[in-house]
Amino acid sequence: MPISPPNFTAAFSVIDPALGLTGTAMSRFAAALSTAIYNWTVTPTNVRLTGVTTGTAGAGNVTGKLIVPPAPQVMQAGFLAAGVTGPQSSRVATAISSAISTAFTATGGYTGPSAGVGVGTDASKVTVANAATLASQLMAVLVPILGGSGPAASTVARGISIGVAGQLLLGTGIGVVAGSVSPTPSVGTSSGQVI
Repeated sequence: MPISPPNFTAAFSVIDPALGLTGTAMSRFAAALSTAIYNWTVTPTNVRLTGVTTGTAGAGNVTGKLIVPPAPQVMQAGFLAAGVTGPQSSRVATAISSAISTAFTATGGYTGPSAGVGVGTDASKVTVANAATLASQLMAVLVPILGGSGPAASTVARGISIGVAGQLLLGTGIGVVAGSVSPTPSVGTSSGQVI
């Protein structure tokens, strides 16, 4: 199953109460984050993977499973870099990090071309996660929740985007290559996008 906003929202709904983050406002916040992060993630220029393929010579298509570890310290560093330092910032950062890890690891995948290998395996790493484009996506969904587009909305969007991008850069993928068949062993490269 590919990544989707309900996957993120479900991950938030389990994690938030465990951290004491409850209520209607938190539910709306989680749903808005889910939509923004999904829209950002599936835009090919925002998040990219680069990999090494091994198998038989040729060209093919990689399909793989994305794994994103929990990294609350990375999310908290993103918050601090943007100036998000409120009394709940650490718990919110931990909740977002846990939800990102849970959603991407449970349902996230990637796909893309393989050059040099037609049939085989792929090991990929997230090499691009554009925080700036995520910040603008977040601003669009946070303004209605935060009640305006003042400095607080911009600061929160920037903190979340730095943290999410940083955490995704820790992501890896394991996949398979399917394509042209050859008896000759080969090593190649892959380029993928999140699905």
